[in-house]
Amino acid sequence: MKIHIRTSIYLGLVALSFFGSMQNLHAQGGQKTIALEDIWLKYKYVPEYPSGFNWMQDDNFYTELEAGKIEKYGIKDQAKVGTILDITALKDPTNNEALEIEAYVFSEDESKILLQSKVQPIYRHSTKEVCFVWDSKANKVTRLHEGKLISFASFSPDGKRIAYMGDNNLYAYDFTINKEYTLSTDGAWGKVINGGTDWVYEEEYAFAQAYCWSPDSRRIAYYRFNETDVKEFQMAMYGELYPEQYKFKYPKAGEANAKVEIYINELVSGQRVKVDVGTEIDQYIPRITWTQNPEKLAVMRMNRLQNQVDLLLVDASSGKSTVIFTEKEDAYVEQPSDLTWHFLKNGKEFLWQSEADGHNHIYLYDMEGKLKKQITKGDFDVVEFCALDEQRGLIYYTSSVDGPMDKQLYAVSIDGKKTTRLTKQAGVHDADFSSNCTYYGDIFSTIDTPPVAALYDFGGKEVKQLKDNATLKGRL
Repeated sequence: MKIHIRTSIYLGLVALSFFGSMQNLHAQGGQKTIALEDIWLKYKYVPEYPSGFNWMQDDNFYTELEAGKIEKYGIKDQAKVGTILDITALKDPTNNEALEIEAYVFSEDESKILLQSKVQPIYRHSTKEVCFVWDSKANKVTRLHEGKLISFASFSPDGKRIAYMGDNNLYAYDFTINKEYTLSTDGAWGKVINGGTDWVYEEEYAFAQAYCWSPDSRRIAYYRFNETDVKEFQMAMYGELYPEQYKFKYPKAGEANAKVEIYINELVSGQRVKVDVGTEIDQYIPRITWTQNPEKLAVMRMNRLQNQVDLLLVDASSGKSTVIFTEKEDAYVEQPSDLTWHFLKNGKEFLWQSEADGHNHIYLYDMEGKLKKQITKGDFDVVEFCALDEQRGLIYYTSSVDGPMDKQLYAVSIDGKKTTRLTKQAGVHDADFSSNCTYYGDIFSTIDTPPVAALYDFGGKEVKQLKDNATLKGRL
């Protein structure tokens, strides 16, 4: 569930509410003391969220991280099923020390679990950490990249490999032969980044992992940023008695950006091809993703003025590309997100979000870039594309139809003929769907209501409440 940014926002709203409450109490002749220690040291006003929540492939179950254990819960019977992994019993295979884990991720087949330790934030979306992988079948722990700090570790779809970035280079580890592949060698701080974004892309396009696995797990498509000619910026980093100077590549408006290239690497053969993204160097590549066809990569290309976006289909073997779709505006094309596009399993169509009619809506195109239909319509914006349930023929999205302080969850049929509002309470809802869209988790809040986390079925019926923050609501 998406909680980190909302936690920060909520703390800010709590602080504002405190000022208002204190003024009201003073005006009424009342007196109440709220110490800073209660807010920032004891966290008396911080809401609780489900800890380490993950959906399992079987929609009827989910997991949480509790007291160093990954616990499995059922949804229908609302009971704990058992412990999947007792992390406290695991040891670092190199020094036999106990593992202290902050986060975990399942492989797609759930036979392996990525365990993240000593997590260090970098910028808004990026972190680096020490990573281990636990193999449930072999009951074995593998330490990745000799225990060095790495970023963006992710399993291949078949679960046999895992990729990650370390020291600005991209690597992949094959569990079947216990071998680490080196996919790039020219990465260097302030010069070249392979598999991760530069500061501009992370800040403006809201992503940091700059690679993706092909559906058949054979290839990895990745970004290469050459920021050698980008000018350097300095700022003081406070925290200790004396601040330290931090330097990083930061292009100001009109200055040189990093030169961005896309490559496709086939792991076993080692073949690497460069993707044809056009002759223009001063441009952006806001997103790449694989289509349902493992031989076709989709690339989103945008000019620096950001008023034109092109969708390219790339042949994975040769790197040759074809522009199948272009959207252009007089002033500005809305910044794309991970869910701006979604390729359907039939291999013949894709969904696209656009403000072409003046509002952000969802459209359906064929693979030649021809518009088939506009799915959502009306005097409102689609805030977020949440999930696609192809089996039931439904698209889930959030929208602020009733005003900017209100965000509700809706389901619309792919043919656009029927729209249903699923959430009932006025306020803000954030939804996170299970793998087959049978259930979704919802975090609901208002300016006066701390976050309430609950699980619902695909029709909007509540089946289980996870956190209600009733104690905090009473305290506030």
